[in-house]
Amino acid sequence: MHPPLHKVNSQCVDVVQALESCHSLKPYKKFFGACNFQKAALDACFRREKKSNQSKSLDEIEASRRRIAAGGYIDESLPFAAWEEHLKKELKSKSTPSK
Repeated sequence: MHPPLHKVNSQCVDVVQALESCHSLKPYKKFFGACNFQKAALDACFRREKKSNQSKSLDEIEASRRRIAAGGYIDESLPFAAWEEHLKKELKSKSTPSK
């Protein structure tokens, strides 16, 4: 199985077009393996793309873990970071006993 081909937004566009043209040129032969080469190429392209996406995600996760381990768990580029810090200070002040 592969994802819906009309939603493909990747470097596999040319392979998708080759498979779709094979399917349109050989509407009945596609059921008997006439387009297997194009399908195998599409599967290989999707595998490469998935591996690339996974490695990018793992790199982002690793960077996030390093940032958290270093104590910088608040991303200053986020618009709500200052608000979040304010709430933390407020909760901390409420948890300390008043005299």
